[in-house]
Amino acid sequence: LSPDDSAEGYFAMPMEVMVRFGMWDEILAEADNYPAAMIGTRALHHAARAIAYASKGDSKNARKEQAIFVEKTKLVPKDEALGTNNVADLLAVAWHMSEGEIRIREGQFDAGIMELRRAIELEDALHYDEPPGWLIPVRHSLGATLMRRGRYAEAEQLYREDLARSPANGWSLYGLAESLSAQNKNAAETKVTKAKFQTIWANADTWIISSCLCQPARMGSE
Repeated sequence: LSPDDSAEGYFAMPMEVMVRFGMWDEILAEADNYPAAMIGTRALHHAARAIAYASKGDSKNARKEQAIFVEKTKLVPKDEALGTNNVADLLAVAWHMSEGEIRIREGQFDAGIMELRRAIELEDALHYDEPPGWLIPVRHSLGATLMRRGRYAEAEQLYREDLARSPANGWSLYGLAESLSAQNKNAAETKVTKAKFQTIWANADTWIISSCLCQPARMGSE
């Protein structure tokens, strides 16, 4: 196999999808058998493993994977592109997201939230691509974290921002409905938002309890 940029993007997608759907054991069972030339994908593999370990509450191994990820990113050529984006820019989003998830699991909530906000800034700065260069909207992760901490108004704002970018996104519709409900706010909008989510999610084979499966449901809804 002699991979080009687009091929590498497709190789990386399954790992991103597994993160999206909280398939932590599957991620950890996934072998690093990517073609040697796919340096960026091999780096992302370890970022996904770091998030998986963090989500399982194993921050020690998450830190080990994060360290490997950092070393792998150093091998990526500075001018390497994936679609319309520089690979280094995509990996920067991955680093801040994984670092945020690890810090949150370590109990460093403010520091973790700061890392996720930085990841959002970097994600927003990416060039348009179809499919997107980064498949996991970081607002979903931060929104779930804020919901977990009882910071419902901040989470609401994030979900509204994401829906302005992608109006039919089921994850953000779910998060917005939950954040409004938690604030006992806008009952009519909450009802409409829940109905939109249920319509969009009607044929899904995975039911969600959070806008990011890296975080459990909000306090009081478990």
